[in-house]
Amino acid sequence: MILWGIWNPINEISWNNNTRSTTQIVRGALELHGDWVKELQFVAQKPPLDFLKCNTDAATFENNSSIGLPLSFKTLTESL
Repeated sequence: MILWGIWNPINEISWNNNTRSTTQIVRGALELHGDWVKELQFVAQKPPLDFLKCNTDAATFENNSSIGLPLSFKTLTESL
């Protein structure tokens, strides 16, 4: 996440001529990393007993112009 926070402003300079100071870039990257860590901690928690959790993923297959979208539903005690 820190690298993304540095790479994105570099693209802004290249594509949009939008510049920020080094301090702004570093602060933004660290803030982005902190937000990501907080979100990761929230996501890693077990859901409550009455909660239905849905995990998803996606894939594209260029050779036959198709997509895959698996879904997995789960409660705290059993898979559906």
